[in-house]
Amino acid sequence: MAYCPDHIRQIHEDFAFEIRRNMKAVVEICWGAHVRKRMLEEVSLVPLPLWGEYKDITLFLEFLDNQDTTKITRFVMFVYHPGFFFYRLGNTESSRNWRNRFGREQDRLLAVAAKLGGIAIREGFYEYTHNPATYGRLSTLQLDVKEKMIAQALEELRIAVPEAFLRMEERKYKPFERQVDEHIKEISPMVQSASARAASLQSDVSEGPFYNADIRKIKNSLIDVENAVTNECSLSQAISIDLAIEFSELTSISEFDYLPEPLVSWLQAQAGLKIDGKAIDTIDELVLCFKLLHRFQETQVPSSAIEIAYAIALAYVSNVSKAKKSSICDLIVPATELQSRVMPLKCRKCEKRVLDNCFPFFSLNDTTFLRLPNTRGWMWA
Repeated sequence: MAYCPDHIRQIHEDFAFEIRRNMKAVVEICWGAHVRKRMLEEVSLVPLPLWGEYKDITLFLEFLDNQDTTKITRFVMFVYHPGFFFYRLGNTESSRNWRNRFGREQDRLLAVAAKLGGIAIREGFYEYTHNPATYGRLSTLQLDVKEKMIAQALEELRIAVPEAFLRMEERKYKPFERQVDEHIKEISPMVQSASARAASLQSDVSEGPFYNADIRKIKNSLIDVENAVTNECSLSQAISIDLAIEFSELTSISEFDYLPEPLVSWLQAQAGLKIDGKAIDTIDELVLCFKLLHRFQETQVPSSAIEIAYAIALAYVSNVSKAKKSSICDLIVPATELQSRVMPLKCRKCEKRVLDNCFPFFSLNDTTFLRLPNTRGWMWA
């Protein structure tokens, strides 16, 4: 639906809301984050936090007349889309924690809806019974049919809305890959020549580290992580990963602990995403890292934890691969084996710790003096 023209989407919504106006159901269950978002935009609903046994649950009231709050049309419950529970397969501790956290919440939401509707449902289904890893895998034949159906759907989309399909194709392109490749060509001669000049000035200092290889390694490792997240979370491979994340139920996740493990491990392994050597470990630290990487841009913090995490990964790769101005290149030299590769930094104004610099450069004429290109407003801690 995201790529349908507005007039086509409006037809769909008009039909759905016409059904709502004429249905007699006193309880309506809305499945998925995107339906929730649209419902809250289009329907006047009043939240009602519950108490007692269900004190952590909020249901929504829809009134017959917005001006008269004495007549309730129905109760509206927002729950996770069933596909949300396919993002963590298997019986690992992480998968069990996932089902304990989100499965229990889903079961409690559905239990409230069932009580309001006066029906009986199986208790604890999502927490205890629903384990996608036990359902088996698609056979080779089934996978082939699936891929053909996806290809057919994409071709139909290309014909129906070519402009939207073009935007989707453009999103597949990862700008940081081109930037890294281009900048490496610019950085390489600078690093090698700077190291050679430093060696001529300081015979006891060995050649500086080959930053190019490190940057390529970071870029390639992120691509590996993207593939791992796509596989682990069963995301669509037909579109770019940022779109797949955006359209998935993973955007419902607000806690750091439930982010995909490959992405979390990658973020925590990057020296330049640590503050005074400490890796990101909470949602607050994740948001802080995002703000530090985008401090010179008017960029709004995404609403979901996974979108914040992936935006950090892209921004980090872009930042470490930025080419430096030629006027600066002649004045700096990369860190040598005798110097620390990771430099803790702090803000010049508030003196609070900020992201460490894992690609430090030093003054060519005085290698005890740290130069901080691309870290404006920060200083050596």
